Amino acid sequence: MHKSLYLAALFTLGAPTLACAAERQPLVKLGIEGYREHYEETVDGSRFMEEKARMYGLTGALRMEVSEQGALALEGRFVRGNADYDSDSGSYSGLSRRSHDLRLVYQHELTAKGVRFVPEFGVGVRELTDNLQESGPGGYRRESTYRYATIGVRSLHELGNGWRLEPKLSYNHLIEGEQVSRLRDVDANFSDLTNKQTKGYGFELSASFVTEVDAGKAVSITPFWRGWRIDDSNVQPIRSAGVQVGEGMEPKNETNEIGLSLAYHF
Repeated sequence: MHKSLYLAALFTLGAPTLACAAERQPLVKLGIEGYREHYEETVDGSRFMEEKARMYGLTGALRMEVSEQGALALEGRFVRGNADYDSDSGSYSGLSRRSHDLRLVYQHELTAKGVRFVPEFGVGVRELTDNLQESGPGGYRRESTYRYATIGVRSLHELGNGWRLEPKLSYNHLIEGEQVSRLRDVDANFSDLTNKQTKGYGFELSASFVTEVDAGKAVSITPFWRGWRIDDSNVQPIRSAGVQVGEGMEPKNETNEIGLSLAYHF
């Protein structure tokens, strides 16, 4: 630190405060993950369509301590893959899709009966692009956005031989979902359809096995199960050349993602 900046900080904050701030360095986690995704829509209790995909991508997190027990964490992932689509209209394979998720959470470490717990809460956004137009005539691109609030808790357990276990459970409450159907991919006269979703939730269950490989550095292996349960969207008019020709909605749906992530912490 430049001497004049150091003196200014020392004068305004006090030496103890400055020393604590210097110790709070950002922690970074970078990794990869792969998972099997199953998405299914239902209408009146019967299956309407489903997609099964293999997804692979990158994960990352930046964590900054803001107090002795509290921290802010920015977490994200980006994945892409190919899906197999099946409905009464036909079956198609190799349709590309991509998704990303970004969230900001506050974490606060607690100790109860000798066990360390880290509750957290925050907000996030998940976006997915499904390229169903690749199935041929009649197919169209779907763009899904979930804005949500998240609350969860992680616990830390020493396993011995330098390993620890960190199970985690999170609940994600849907604030608003938006589904855009690019009907122009079917016919240039159609207007794109946008539906809103207001009821739904998600969950995440994981168990990280972590081992330190050097001072302040570690690797983790994390199996996980993530899911979403979303109710019917609102109904919006379908228009062709400005004239209403029908109505459209996004049916009730479920998403399940089961996979494994590997990460390096430093």
